[in-house]
Amino acid sequence: MSALQTRKVKVHVGSKRPHPVKADESLKTLFHLSSRPIVDLLNGLFGEAFNPESAQVESLNTEFIDGEMDAMYADSRIRVTTEQETKEFHIEFQTKNDAMMIIRMFEYGFQAAKGGSQKVEEGIVIRFPPQLVIYLEHGPLRTDEISCIVQFPPYEAGNQYEYRVPVKRFWEFTDEDFTGDLYALIPFQVFTFRKVISSIVQDQGLSDQEKKLFVHRELARLKECIEQSHEYILAVHRQRKITEDDVNKMSTVIYNLSRHLYNKFEPYYESFFVEVEQMVKSMIDMKLLKQAKEVAMNEGRMLGIKEGKSEGLKEGKLQGLMEGKLQGLMEGKTQGLMEGKHEMLLSQFSQRNFLDDQMRAFILGVSDEEMIQKLSSLILTASSKQEILQGIQAE
Repeated sequence: MSALQTRKVKVHVGSKRPHPVKADESLKTLFHLSSRPIVDLLNGLFGEAFNPESAQVESLNTEFIDGEMDAMYADSRIRVTTEQETKEFHIEFQTKNDAMMIIRMFEYGFQAAKGGSQKVEEGIVIRFPPQLVIYLEHGPLRTDEISCIVQFPPYEAGNQYEYRVPVKRFWEFTDEDFTGDLYALIPFQVFTFRKVISSIVQDQGLSDQEKKLFVHRELARLKECIEQSHEYILAVHRQRKITEDDVNKMSTVIYNLSRHLYNKFEPYYESFFVEVEQMVKSMIDMKLLKQAKEVAMNEGRMLGIKEGKSEGLKEGKLQGLMEGKLQGLMEGKTQGLMEGKHEMLLSQFSQRNFLDDQMRAFILGVSDEEMIQKLSSLILTASSKQEILQGIQAE
């Protein structure tokens, strides 16, 4: 996979042209989530026991320069710092069982180790980081590690070492894994259907009509998978393990990966991406707003009861109680729901790198429901901040 520093992934809709967002960019976006999901992921993948509440996470530079001054790019390098220690980790994603993968892992590992070399009394220590390769699609991978022999002169038994890197097969992860520590990998589930669909399209024994029928069926299954993935993500959000910004990033990655992986199959199901876009948009907007509304209702209800009781006891009138409850409930619901919408818009604009002081002030000043919906639509479809401003002015 090629490199991604801190780049934002954008959703582009309404076009049948190949999607411009590369798969590796979408993958790397997941390693720029908040600290909690990254710490849980490392605990699950490497058997660590970092405290997700206190461990500090840093995404490191993934570009190395080799001896020929050529750039090499790793998928993900992460540093975790606790009160007791600091550790770095290196993760690569693969779709194919490439025999040269072990060489690239050695190169990446050596470059990372060289950068963190330490001087001791005996000389210099070069320590490789814990490494892992995750294979995303089914393939002829029968071992739990990849390895090679590293020999040093005079090439005798005592001068050779076996370099090994563990591997994991994404298709072997279970629902328990995704609802446990590996929930940051949920968006990768969209890889599941690509090989099946490709084999259908390439099957010379099927007629065009049969191919369209079978591919349509698999894409329908993919759509169900995407919906289930969103349900998983929202469930994790309700557990307060991820932020609203994480939800938006993970949902955007799901859409962009789907576009990248399945764009060429669109003629077999022409409305597929329109349906997925609508589903993703509704998942981001409506369900989080529903949660904000429920919180606002509960807060408003408690405030109304408190104020109503105080007023009712003071005046000794049942009317005071009822009016206080009703007024507090309505004010709490209205204010809490609008604040929830403002926070969601701020998060979405920040993710797209469209949020500045002027835009923040404008969003916080919006109280009209129609403009809220307009901004929610623009942030998904616009390709630039200027396009959003033009859409606002058109109103």
